[in-house]
Amino acid sequence: MRSKISLWFIFLSFSAFSQDSLTTSYLARCQAVSRHYAGLPFAKDAFRALAKIKNHTDLFTAYQIIDSLTIKPQGDVFWLYPMTTLYLHGYAELPEDYKLKIKHAFQHYTPLRGDTENHWCMYYASLYLLSEKEKNLLWFNGKNSSENRQESKEWLYQWMETTVTLGQGEFDSPLYAMFFIAPLTMLYEFAEDSLMKKRAEIMLYWLLADFFVEYLDGIYCGANSRIYEYDIFTKRKTLMSSLANFLLGDKPLQTPIPQLLLLVYSRFRLPNILYSIATDRSVPYENKERKRSRNRIRYATEKSPMVAKYTYMDKNFSLGSIQAGKTEEILQHSWQLSWRESQTGEITTFFGLHPYFSDYDMASLFASLRKNVVAEVVSSKTSYDKEEKWVGASPYEKLLQHKNILIGLYDFSAKNIQYKHYNIFFSKDLKKEISENHWIFCSHESVFIAFYPLQPYQFSKEVYGERLRSSAEKNGFVLYAENPQNFTSFEEFKTKVTQNFTIQYNEKQHTLQIRTPTNIEMQFSYAGIGLLNSKKVNPSSYPLFENPFLQSKVGSKRLTIKYKTSKMILDWEKGKFFLKFQD
Repeated sequence: MRSKISLWFIFLSFSAFSQDSLTTSYLARCQAVSRHYAGLPFAKDAFRALAKIKNHTDLFTAYQIIDSLTIKPQGDVFWLYPMTTLYLHGYAELPEDYKLKIKHAFQHYTPLRGDTENHWCMYYASLYLLSEKEKNLLWFNGKNSSENRQESKEWLYQWMETTVTLGQGEFDSPLYAMFFIAPLTMLYEFAEDSLMKKRAEIMLYWLLADFFVEYLDGIYCGANSRIYEYDIFTKRKTLMSSLANFLLGDKPLQTPIPQLLLLVYSRFRLPNILYSIATDRSVPYENKERKRSRNRIRYATEKSPMVAKYTYMDKNFSLGSIQAGKTEEILQHSWQLSWRESQTGEITTFFGLHPYFSDYDMASLFASLRKNVVAEVVSSKTSYDKEEKWVGASPYEKLLQHKNILIGLYDFSAKNIQYKHYNIFFSKDLKKEISENHWIFCSHESVFIAFYPLQPYQFSKEVYGERLRSSAEKNGFVLYAENPQNFTSFEEFKTKVTQNFTIQYNEKQHTLQIRTPTNIEMQFSYAGIGLLNSKKVNPSSYPLFENPFLQSKVGSKRLTIKYKTSKMILDWEKGKFFLKFQD
């Protein structure tokens, strides 16, 4: 309790900062996080040992921790990158015998590389930096430092180039994004090669800009490639929320995470332009993004198929969805409506899914026998094949979004579908009303919601709210969200919807046509054809980024970041970034 309360003083809430003010408040947070970890008791945690060493306090416990981590190492990349951080950041302060213990572990313990991009980033960044630091060692994999450094460099550059060319694979994850930020911070701080150092810095800015353009009130908004159910319902306690609170100082940092120490002890300072795009929500905007799927190893015509994202950001809420493609199906969060909390701890999310699982889909991702692959996935991702799950993607869910309106269509007629219904989550912190004309209305200080199910449904109780379930084979919904500040009352909002929102559903053809209160016409078919005011919607044409703050074309390897008269241009190919018209 003491360490949590000690962090409250670092919270400063301003509408605008000078760079000096930003730096002063940031350094105060750095000191608070460093002292917090230095004061923690013994645990097998390399970050904790590093904090004690950097603060020159409780060194006996720090060395005990190092002993425990080097005598019998375990944890694979989650042992490797923290130990690399400890070794590099603590090198000047570590006694020689402890440097030898750590080097011995690096030479003899074989951390598994894993099978996801974030694992590979942590693995190769660590191996690259250790090979630069210790140029004459024979490592755990039987390769010398020169060989490890070259292999690591090639993979890191390949990942970076693919990301800036086609978009990120494990994208916009409130959890896993931190495991890209961490190795990039390590490379930025310690890489001896100037091009690697500069490209790591560019990628740091790139991923932070990607995060901040969909950030609101502690939440990583929009659709997510990978998220766990716990993080869905506790949005402000994720790793990336903690990172945002630390970098921005916009909310109290009550849950510091050990990865923050990578930034605490580095030279990194958040550019003012990134702070501005994270905190300015004065004008609503649309954000279109192109990402890519996790690599397919069979049953696919492309290695990394395109994924198209659309997010609408309002100062009080955000609605985001995947408009085309799919990521890795297991932990995908295909759409969500999120809003500002009025009281700490509220459940501020509204979303839905079709609970789906498939041996065919999993076999496209993993080199396992098809008959065994679902069980292997469930052994670690336990909810994947469960009917009551709240995370996952389905090919039988089709989405079309325009600003604050989302249409969803489903078809459960195929014989191989295990669960033939869709589910919508209603938060316990929403006030809900069911109207006679089939609309379900919900209200909160930050958002008004109108939800229209196309077919009959039932409600059931959930831990955090209620579950709407609809089981008709041909099915769907319309979701409409508004900022309460645009209305004099909730009654006015309901009247506007019931009198001015038209919905025409053709069940036989499985097509939907709506006209909104703002006179927008949307047409959508389950075949995936969407029309907006009679013009075809084409998500496959999305650029890497298109919003008022970020612009990047597919294949350009270049990102332009804008805020008012300030501009930052990130050019990965040249290994440079440019600041223009900086305030």
